[in-house]
Amino acid sequence: MITMNLLNAFSAPVYYKEETSSTMNDARELAKSNCPDGTLIFAGMQNSGRGRLAGRVWLGEKNKNLLCTLILRRAIPQAFTLKIGLAVALALDKFLPADKKTTIKWPNDILIDGKKTCGILCEATDTVLFAGIGCNLLQTEFPQHLKSATSLASVIGTEACPAPQDFVPIFLSSAKACLTDNAAMQKIEEKLWKKNCPVYFIEGTNPANKIQGILKGFSPEGALQIQIGTKIKNFWSGELIL
Repeated sequence: MITMNLLNAFSAPVYYKEETSSTMNDARELAKSNCPDGTLIFAGMQNSGRGRLAGRVWLGEKNKNLLCTLILRRAIPQAFTLKIGLAVALALDKFLPADKKTTIKWPNDILIDGKKTCGILCEATDTVLFAGIGCNLLQTEFPQHLKSATSLASVIGTEACPAPQDFVPIFLSSAKACLTDNAAMQKIEEKLWKKNCPVYFIEGTNPANKIQGILKGFSPEGALQIQIGTKIKNFWSGELIL
């Protein structure tokens, strides 16, 4: 692990590993050394990066994607995962043309043109928050089972796309701003994928629990709100179907 000379809006260290099992695991070890709020570790490649649901992993080509975990020492912000998602989305928007802006798919995905570009996994202990991010930047080819994925380079071309180490300071600046922005929830609402549209939703992890309704938004705490018939119901876990 090496210390990178990269600008961090949190005034904290940025570390890099060429290859790792998971930056989330690395971050948990770093946290034991009392690293400061806003410390970030990213990797060129990770072999066991995991997603929000059991059995899902984040795979990518070496040094082409942002694979990182941000360490925060603060109270859990309202709608924490959504705010980290907003930070990634706004950072990506800096490189996208006006007609290609990002959307946020509740609870933890960032889409471009309706295709997944980034996944987020947030975890916490009693004193530390961890925000794991896997964001497709320069990778332009994906296996068949990831045909619904895309990347920044797939949209704007590889020459215009930043490398992971160049994207890190932009993301960190965006993250610091979003975590303290009083208008963050409104901005998330504006970017919410399929808002006021018919959606299919799987409650929990059982595919049999499929619900159809109108996506209305989310509660102040971050629960998804779907209108089913004449009633609006809050959901805390589950997945919207692409």
